[in-house]
Amino acid sequence: MRKQRGQSAVEFALVAPMIFLMVFGAIYGGIMFLQFMDCSNAARTIARQVAVTSAQTTDDTESPREKLFVSYNNEKDLGTIGVYNIKRYVYLLDEDGERITASSGSNSGASSESNSGASSESNSGASSESNSGASSESNSGASSTELPDPVYDDSNAKQVEVLFLFDHGHDFPFGFPPRSFASSYQMKLEDN
Repeated sequence: MRKQRGQSAVEFALVAPMIFLMVFGAIYGGIMFLQFMDCSNAARTIARQVAVTSAQTTDDTESPREKLFVSYNNEKDLGTIGVYNIKRYVYLLDEDGERITASSGSNSGASSESNSGASSESNSGASSESNSGASSESNSGASSTELPDPVYDDSNAKQVEVLFLFDHGHDFPFGFPPRSFASSYQMKLEDN
């Protein structure tokens, strides 16, 4: 009987780290999922707000849509949640669905360029949701964290895309948690 006196303490010492890891991992995963859902809802709300805001100007000042577009892109670093730094990008898309970004060759003007290295919509695990053909949503892994700066060019814009990029900048063993992932939402512009 005396030989078994410390047996339960040893068993607890062996099992406790696994139990604590699972409990705190579940809590952290729940918090991250909640924040991801909040960002997905915010992307939907921002896209709708930009899409329905008027692009018409009454004088030589900026249009209400341009003011809104610039204000969202001027505050694109949203801080950190857990190990992830969150950035928000609002892009206008042309008729081909490509982002309207600053031209790589000049500081002025706008051009439409394909972002094959930075696109987060081409992942086989991506889910897609469509609401009456007017909008689409995809949540997928992002292949790069360096995205081009958005440019307001409403002349040939047909859609707006809001992208929340989660990135921690490190590659973990076994690929978990992922280095970066994104939540994006697209919506057609109302007056185009």
